[in-house]
Amino acid sequence: MNTRLATIFFAALAALALISGCGQETYASEAEYRAARAATFGVAEDKGVESTSPDGTRFFVWTLKSGEGYADVLTADGYTIDHSIKFGSPDEATAYIETVGADELVLENPPATFMTDRAAALGAQAGSYLANGDGGAYILWMMPDGSVTRDFVTMDGNSFAIADSQVFSTSEAADEGIERIATFEKYLSDRSQELGAAPVWGMNTRAWKIYAFSAADGGVTVDVLNADGDPILGAVRQQSMQYDDLSAAVAGISTQISGEEAIWIAGSQYSRLGWVLIGFVLIIIALILVNIRIAVGGKGGTIRRIAGLDQIDEAVGRATEIARPVLMVPGLGTLNGITVQALTIFAYVIRTAARFGTPIRLLNADASVYAVAQEITRDVYMSEGVPEAYDPTSVRFVSDRQFAFAAGVAGTIQREKVAATFFMGDFFAESMIFAENANMVGAIQVAATTQFTQTPFFIAACDYVLLGDEFYAASAYLGRQPILVGSLIGVDKSKMLIMATVVVMCLVHSVQTLRTVDPATLPPETQETWSTNNQEYFDWRKDDLFFKRLPKIERP
Repeated sequence: MNTRLATIFFAALAALALISGCGQETYASEAEYRAARAATFGVAEDKGVESTSPDGTRFFVWTLKSGEGYADVLTADGYTIDHSIKFGSPDEATAYIETVGADELVLENPPATFMTDRAAALGAQAGSYLANGDGGAYILWMMPDGSVTRDFVTMDGNSFAIADSQVFSTSEAADEGIERIATFEKYLSDRSQELGAAPVWGMNTRAWKIYAFSAADGGVTVDVLNADGDPILGAVRQQSMQYDDLSAAVAGISTQISGEEAIWIAGSQYSRLGWVLIGFVLIIIALILVNIRIAVGGKGGTIRRIAGLDQIDEAVGRATEIARPVLMVPGLGTLNGITVQALTIFAYVIRTAARFGTPIRLLNADASVYAVAQEITRDVYMSEGVPEAYDPTSVRFVSDRQFAFAAGVAGTIQREKVAATFFMGDFFAESMIFAENANMVGAIQVAATTQFTQTPFFIAACDYVLLGDEFYAASAYLGRQPILVGSLIGVDKSKMLIMATVVVMCLVHSVQTLRTVDPATLPPETQETWSTNNQEYFDWRKDDLFFKRLPKIERP
């Protein structure tokens, strides 16, 4: 038992190391990145498309076989994966990327209106984006006579404005002479010429890029730039510092990395306050391990009743009585944690069906899930002592195309008049097709999905639905194994600790913002900010609530 707890503890520490960024995947080139990710997802290399958000963040969106979208967030340069985000579809991923860093200003003349109005004014056949420039963007218009009009569009208050407009004979001619935004490579080249100094040293943090240039006299200039280039301005320098030599520059930068006054303070937040995260994670790990230990000792708590899981035996029993099969669908997901959890629940359903001699149908949309489901089903029948009752055709691969799979499942439901259905895993637009067809044949339906957009449909059409963490608690609920029960209780206590921490911190922050503050007692730099923003601090009164009295900034 102690060995098992130690294994869990070190696995948690490894996960913490990944949180800190030690587990980032780095690839030498786009070709290497494409090949590796295509192999990971089991798709062709051309299924990945690079995209950039309004704030300059680089994304690579992959279209999976299930129809889902998977977006890798890349670092500012190169092909290092910072983290990844899963979406219901590639379109959802694209829509999300368009909002990252987007200006929340409500425009009086939004882009769609501007493009339509400008096309009508010019009599142009079509308009298209050409490139970003300093403070705006270039738009090309194809004219009926074959010529090209190039507009330089900027923001004027809340509206788009045409700062410059020129006519060219061809689109190639219009593309020449554009002052494009400065990339980091171009910034290094231009800055080196400007200073007459060569770049000799640099470092990156999460928020900043730092470059050092050494002049002929030995002096060193250190520039601090935003790590993510501005979509309009490109590379943006925030600060420039002078040092006598490179050693002094490196020493000075290293000192400021952890200093409160450093401009790149946001980039070093983890190095300054990471111990808080480490401590909090260790407390959560301790809660889980202690509760596992208590449960193994026979003093574990109880799990509340979950109606959907209690109905498994009844549903299988009914199928046995009327001699109809039980149907299970693990969703459209690949072999991930959600699908594995669904297969774990299905193993219990199959075990119950094997005891009663009830036929089953387990339909899959992913080849890897299909292979695992076959092995699980075979093992369950062997563990129940009835290997001869196992029917290899009861576990089927239908299709990896969403609606082809939906049609195959619906056809199976209608042809075999199944008595009970279990839909658990990742579901999307096909959820209602499954549920309605099962309802038409009078089947008992139990469903669970992590896609919250589909949960309302399952609630409307199914008899029982597992909500939220009920889906993940199923293993402990059905198996009642002490380790699973203890870990479940430990996780629940961790959630209560997190909620309590949020409440306490809200109250503490509220008291701090409501207290009386004498500006004369503030540090000089804070006094300047305080007076500049004309910030008011309210006197504390017993009947004041934090959401009624907040720091107020007077706008000119």
